[in-house]
Amino acid sequence: MKQSKKRVSLLLTGAMIFAQTPMTPLYATEYNATAEESVTPIVIQSMEYDSLRTSSTWRNPNVSLHSSNELEQVLLTGLINCEKEIDLSSLNIPYTQEDFDDLQELFYELIANNSALFHVTSVGTPDLIGSIMNKLPINYDSELSDNYSYYNNLITAEIATIVEATNQGSTNLEKMLILSDYLAVNYEYDESLQISDIARFVDQKTGVCQSYTDFAKLILNELGIPNVTISSDSLWHIWNQVEYKDEWYNIDFTWNDPVADLAGRATHTNFMISNDTKHSLNNVSGYSAGYYDDWRYKAESATDTTYENRFTESNVESPFLQMCDEYATPIHIKFLKNSV
Repeated sequence: MKQSKKRVSLLLTGAMIFAQTPMTPLYATEYNATAEESVTPIVIQSMEYDSLRTSSTWRNPNVSLHSSNELEQVLLTGLINCEKEIDLSSLNIPYTQEDFDDLQELFYELIANNSALFHVTSVGTPDLIGSIMNKLPINYDSELSDNYSYYNNLITAEIATIVEATNQGSTNLEKMLILSDYLAVNYEYDESLQISDIARFVDQKTGVCQSYTDFAKLILNELGIPNVTISSDSLWHIWNQVEYKDEWYNIDFTWNDPVADLAGRATHTNFMISNDTKHSLNNVSGYSAGYYDDWRYKAESATDTTYENRFTESNVESPFLQMCDEYATPIHIKFLKNSV
């Protein structure tokens, strides 16, 4: 489903450390891996234990649900208070399939874009008073709900840490690169396929693609970068799309983190790439060319290839990640693991 695009204008500033070198493209870091040390190819996991749930940052303009602003506040209040049933009767929302579909979309967009709703899992079908929606059943993760303050403080602090780290970049492109490398350095893929929520992801520093994608979305939101999440049902995988300078790009934060985890390593093959390139990277030998193409109909059009192959695999454990701005001027961004 196409999403509306609200332009966000923010004054983004950051301290930059400019290298005193000629104006030639330098895309690698100071450390160059030997053949023996080369980054292990990313392993594509074929299944993850939970269903994939996509989301957008900006409200779908086609949702015509009655009193949606008031409903959003009622839902938010009830979810924060862990109400098992949220009373909708005062809103006089008639039960039709279209309205219930819109309510579900609003519900999942709300929890995807609000870090305080990490403990909410799903919504059920409301009971009715006549033809009016009455009590809306809500499902919660009991462990996360019982330890809400702990996880909420943890998530809030980590978001603040990463946003502060991105301030070392002066453009949204640089900020997104720092975000990608931060996740790769400080997190690792959960090969046991057990963790898909953002709370345990931040707590244990491991998770599957849903965790990487949903947590990255929260950071992108904080940075004011329009974004959506895209999934492939055939691949059983989910990733982010971002808008930068009026063009859309794919960023797969999960696949930029090598598997098995290598300390301090980050790859950039899945950073700021077109839909065609993403399809090629998604494709696995043994399947027809269109097998992993089931996501395009719901994705934003991403055709620009400006930033592809611009950032090579890098070792960001050494304290400087080297980037180039749009004028190919080498820029060194200080980036220390677990330090900003």
